[in-house]
Amino acid sequence: MLNSQERREALQKAVCSIYKINEEMLFSHRRNANIVGARRMVLYFLRKHYAESYMSIAKLFSMNHATAIHHYKQMENYLSYNKEDIINYIKVRDYVFEQNSEVTLKEELDILLTEKELLEDRVTQIKNELNILNDGN
Repeated sequence: MLNSQERREALQKAVCSIYKINEEMLFSHRRNANIVGARRMVLYFLRKHYAESYMSIAKLFSMNHATAIHHYKQMENYLSYNKEDIINYIKVRDYVFEQNSEVTLKEELDILLTEKELLEDRVTQIKNELNILNDGN
């Protein structure tokens, strides 16, 4: 398991990779939409998943805590309808939590594929049984 600093670094690395920026851009005062989106994503994760205070998050980004609150609420809103933000959130979440988990995404995928195969087999069996019952009536 990762400690808090390692989790923060994994989060920053994931966000920078997904948004195709570097850490210098992430912590700059640039206002390009892509950079602001990346910053907002990090801020949202730090608050929602790592329970960091708005003050500590604001300090990290050299902003006012009210601005941090605003960005958090904006991201929360975007995640209710914006497909691109939802996809980026899922990518970041999967990357970050895989780094902090004993089960990797590959292992989870293997388990789900096995379960899918078992479910498909059971659906086929039930369909066959229903066909036999219907043919008998």
